[in-house]
Amino acid sequence: MLLLRRWLLFVAAVLVVAACGAPVAPDPGLSKIEGTVYDWPGEPDPPLVLSVGMYIADDTVFSMSAASFVEIGPGWWAGAFAGVADDDFVLLPPGEEGLPDGVLVPAEDALVNVVGAGCDLDVEPAGVKLSVTALSLLPIPLLVGLTPDGIVFMLTTDGPVVEEDDIDDATLLTWVFADGPVTLTTDDDCSFAVDLSLRQGWNQVGWRGEGPTVYLENAADAELFSAAVLAP
Repeated sequence: MLLLRRWLLFVAAVLVVAACGAPVAPDPGLSKIEGTVYDWPGEPDPPLVLSVGMYIADDTVFSMSAASFVEIGPGWWAGAFAGVADDDFVLLPPGEEGLPDGVLVPAEDALVNVVGAGCDLDVEPAGVKLSVTALSLLPIPLLVGLTPDGIVFMLTTDGPVVEEDDIDDATLLTWVFADGPVTLTTDDDCSFAVDLSLRQGWNQVGWRGEGPTVYLENAADAELFSAAVLAP
């Protein structure tokens, strides 16, 4: 088992080197993603997360390629991995030049759930592009973890989920890349209430439910807690 762990740590290091590519100038938005890994409540045999990376999607949903991203399975791509030490990690997201083709789309098309619900989305100013963002079983983009048994999807929230029912009160955290400053809002008739003010670069945002309405808001100051919840 020790030999296996050492081999997986070596593989993780190779992935980091492969995913980094040439240096890219940082964007003025979020420069790093810092968080804590914990065990999902009730999990009898929680996986050991050795490193954490970012998973993103493009406008065709789940097919992409770029020098700064590596394939972790058929049709699945992740950015550079960051090692987990004492349950903590610091992940450096890629700049715009490191994003796969198709990830940035017109802002009015980027919020998949809002588009699907037929809601009117007010975007100011026009012409800004965002990374594709969605909420399904998990929010996308999301974090993935490298474990001794392979890749797992991580659910990231603004606090550790102690009991599974606590998820109803949690904010599910994700990240949106914008190629320029922009605000996005929906009207009161939409089941998705969007109120975002985004900077150029990466922005931390959060999904939360309140009654029949799902809110998508800025969450720049939220602490990150990530737990492995699903294998791809």
